[in-house]
Amino acid sequence: MKLSEQSRSSIAEVVKKALRRYLSDKGQLFVTDIHLQPVQETGGLVIYNDDDEELSHVVVQEWVDCTPEAFHDSVEFHLKQVLESLRKEGFLEKVALMKPYSFVWVDGDKETIQTLDVHFVAVDTAGNINYCKYPLKVDTDTDKPSLLMLSPKTINDVANVGGTATISGTVNDDNSVHSVWMQVELVNGNYQDSVLSDSSRQKRTPR
Repeated sequence: MKLSEQSRSSIAEVVKKALRRYLSDKGQLFVTDIHLQPVQETGGLVIYNDDDEELSHVVVQEWVDCTPEAFHDSVEFHLKQVLESLRKEGFLEKVALMKPYSFVWVDGDKETIQTLDVHFVAVDTAGNINYCKYPLKVDTDTDKPSLLMLSPKTINDVANVGGTATISGTVNDDNSVHSVWMQVELVNGNYQDSVLSDSSRQKRTPR
């Protein structure tokens, strides 16, 4: 998707506006990543810090009502293009953020979709400075626990049971499973929750 010069300038300016919060001539360093949240429904781009404080926002007209595929590709391409442009013009070197820091692309729930760039600066004792960046794609789904329902058997994702039913399954995680919960939707629209396993409760010391 091709953006107008005005839209490209607007994206660059909204990123600059967010980063100007972290310009300092007093030697002060700030600790945060920069979270970029594009919103397809409105065509908006909202920028936050680690404290969910909004730093700046803009509406990109070409992003409004475009297809999800076109939106994703356009966001990724133009955000990377803007960040590379800011790096080349030396703007990022003026930002007083503790390095390494990241520009993080997040979704509507502020879950990471992709980390656009990780920045590194090395300084030797003579004051010589070297700078580099690495793109790092982060998929938060890869570290989630896996669940498998063993009983009752399902057909087309539906399990037909009558009377009393036994539900069993497995949960696995590369670190450890903290807890397992089950929620049953009742006929009247209410829900019944059950704690199947909770490691925090098991570790409590009886008084």
